[in-house]
Amino acid sequence: MLAPFIIFLAIPAIVIFCIAFRINRLFAIFSIFGFLYQASVIYYSVINSSSSTAGIGLIGIPILGGAVAIIFGIAGGFLSKFFRLQKTEKKHSWIYLAASILILGFFAQLELRELHLLYKVKQIRNMTSIQLENLMRAPPMNRWRLAAVTQNKHVTSEMLHAITLIDNAELSQDVYESQYSGIKGGNRKGMPVIALIGLHPKTGLKTLVEVINLKDPKLIAPLIKSPKISTELLRKIYTDHKGNKDIEWQLAKNTKTPIDILKELANSKDFFILSSVARNPKTPENLLRQLYAEHKGDALLMGTLAHNINVPIDILKNLSKSKDSYVASYAIRNPKLPTNMLREIYSNRNNENKAKIEIALASKPDVPIDILKKLANSKDVLVLSSVAGNPKTPENLLRKIYTAYKSTAIIERGLAGNTNTPTGVLTELADSKGKLVLSFVARNPKTPEDLLRKIYAAHKGDIRIEKGLKSNANLPTDILKEIEKTEKN
Repeated sequence: MLAPFIIFLAIPAIVIFCIAFRINRLFAIFSIFGFLYQASVIYYSVINSSSSTAGIGLIGIPILGGAVAIIFGIAGGFLSKFFRLQKTEKKHSWIYLAASILILGFFAQLELRELHLLYKVKQIRNMTSIQLENLMRAPPMNRWRLAAVTQNKHVTSEMLHAITLIDNAELSQDVYESQYSGIKGGNRKGMPVIALIGLHPKTGLKTLVEVINLKDPKLIAPLIKSPKISTELLRKIYTDHKGNKDIEWQLAKNTKTPIDILKELANSKDFFILSSVARNPKTPENLLRQLYAEHKGDALLMGTLAHNINVPIDILKNLSKSKDSYVASYAIRNPKLPTNMLREIYSNRNNENKAKIEIALASKPDVPIDILKKLANSKDVLVLSSVAGNPKTPENLLRKIYTAYKSTAIIERGLAGNTNTPTGVLTELADSKGKLVLSFVARNPKTPEDLLRKIYAAHKGDIRIEKGLKSNANLPTDILKEIEKTEKN
């Protein structure tokens, strides 16, 4: 990631320097320093962010970097003017020095305030139980610090309840990331403090009721996912917020939602609500039949219905024969589909749906071996990767696929995660340059101890690979302790 970043950084930096140098040397030096500083902050923020979309932040380098470059350049220009006037008009020169100091001082205090907040947030997150109790005697009136309290492992249900009683509008505001990443911690979506409390495993029913009584749909929608929420509270939420699509969508997904509410939601005109009812494993058979009868022509909804483990067998059989490969492939993947139908589906596939049907069959654990052997002769790498990842595929077939498609990343990933893959193949895959392949080898319970040691020694510090190693029950204790020590630091 660093090489493209340097190229991405160099082009605007050179342009800024060339323009600035024509104006004034100090203007050029200060502007280029300002640009590089801001670009470094953004880059650091992106690579350390817990957000899955953090990479988008790199787009801000030319814009924010350019803005900071202009501010710093003006300060440098004023400083240059100060030095020139020192020789002629000393009386007025101090005005330019003061202007330069004011600009740089204003920028510095903004940066120091951000850094101080980040320091405090990390400090609160790592406090001991006694330190946290002392802090809560005078709770911090700041959303980032309060969010850090909820992420401290020593926080108690009483502390969480006490925060909900604080009269502060910031409790309901999003906890967005600052330019120095890490301020949100595990709160990747930047949810408000109240929502974090509602979803916290230590939050009591009394606190949940307190939050729900705020009647703010934005805060209540995430709370529907709380493991502590009761059927009675879900009913109250539905009654209070009937018609709110976000809340109805969350209710349609929840397995605790009362059947009578699911019945009402099954009549919704909103696709996302309907698809959530169709997928919900608690949706009764009669409602699934209703959805099938009323929306038979909606391929996306039928595909979602085919996911449901409780879908009636007769409907599942019909869906598996669908002319739409999307619907049929999801029906095939449903573990409820009878194995005796798989040969018929394989025989009846055609050129239009062949690829998706074969991928679905190849990934099905109960697919007959004779079909699996035929699929292993496919020329489609997606079909072969599904065969390679199927735990039912015999060792000789896996070895044959590896020999024929060595260095094909998607097939190697399937092989690396398969517990049937021969140890010799896993040993060769451990030399792969693909980090995802290596992480699967590291996670595979069949990977021998000496190979796990080799992978750790070669990729020490790689978070993805260390995470895979840590999840492996065969990982030597000394390596596990080293990884945990590194994570702690």
